[in-house]
Amino acid sequence: MSGKKDKTGSKTHVSNLSGTIIRVVLLLFMVSLVRCSANREKTGRCNGMNQRSVNYISSFSMQGDTAYLDTALSLTDSALKDCKQYSTIFFFRKLDILSRKHDYPAAIDLIRSLDKPVFNELSYYNNYLLNRFRAMYYQEKGDLPERNQCLENNLRDLEHFITLHEGTINSLIAYPDPDSILNNPLHMPFVQYYYCRSVLNGPQKTKAELDSLRKAGKLNPRFHEFLMACIYTDLSDFNGY
Repeated sequence: MSGKKDKTGSKTHVSNLSGTIIRVVLLLFMVSLVRCSANREKTGRCNGMNQRSVNYISSFSMQGDTAYLDTALSLTDSALKDCKQYSTIFFFRKLDILSRKHDYPAAIDLIRSLDKPVFNELSYYNNYLLNRFRAMYYQEKGDLPERNQCLENNLRDLEHFITLHEGTINSLIAYPDPDSILNNPLHMPFVQYYYCRSVLNGPQKTKAELDSLRKAGKLNPRFHEFLMACIYTDLSDFNGY
């Protein structure tokens, strides 16, 4: 994901946004590393592939040479075969790489290949990812009606999920500790809902709605800042939301 400066002038907020979904997945990854410490050799190899792929992506971000992405993709494909217990983090790593390469059809095929939910807590999420990358594909093609239809499909699913978990989500987004909010997967549908709306309706209108929630004490102020960075992020900058 790029570090574009949003219209609020908060480049720091964008950097905080970058890879937040990976933070959630990385937490699960590190737990798995501890649980599987008996197989230290394999754990070390998988951890090495994880770090090396991150380094290559970073090199691409700094130098713009897509050869770095090709190497990161090769490493990630190997990790997906050899490190089954860490498949979630490498799945997101591959989506990140494919989005940077603008290879949206390959990303769509990868999502379709899933035989289980990415997050058990988020029943809608696999389908959300599918529509997210379809929207990215149509946006690049200049087909805004099809892009918008994909986003509308996601909004429908998100509204249903949020309604089912309304009390829990409302309590979470107002919680005093912003890190606890971001480390709970249930913050994601709230972010995704307003992100989709910002793409469809414009970030200024979405900002006004979120400002009202913050002023009413229904939204943690730091989480509100995080949301401001989200809603100004271009659709092509995949970040898990």
